[in-house]
Amino acid sequence: MFQLQAVLDGVKTLKNNTLKITLETQDISSFSSEELAELFKLNDKLIWAVFKETPVKAEDIKIEEVKEFKTDKSPSQRLRASLYVLWEQSGKPGDFQTEYYPKQMNKLIDFIKEKLN
Repeated sequence: MFQLQAVLDGVKTLKNNTLKITLETQDISSFSSEELAELFKLNDKLIWAVFKETPVKAEDIKIEEVKEFKTDKSPSQRLRASLYVLWEQSGKPGDFQTEYYPKQMNKLIDFIKEKLN
C-alpha cells in the first residue's frame, strides 16, 4: 500500500449507474520501481480508495461497516455488456437497446437452436 499525490481530473456518471474517476499524478520518475510495480499489479482490480486534500493518516480512516461493491455479474449481464462494447467498436450502428441488442440476441438464439435435435 502506498499513497501518491494526484489531481482529480474528471468525474463522469456511466450508463451502468457507476462513476468513472480520472486521476492525474506526478511525473513517473518520482515513483520507486516497487510503487510502479504495485500500481501496475492493481490495474483492472477492485481497489479501495480514500480521497482527501492532505496526506492521509491512519487516524483519518475510520474502519466501520464497509459497503462491499458487488463485482459479480450474471452471465446474461456479462453477455449484454460484451455486446454493448462490440456495438461501440462497430461504430454504434442503430440504437443499441431497440435495434442492435435484440438483433444480436436473436442471432445467438438461432445459432443455439440450430444445434438442437
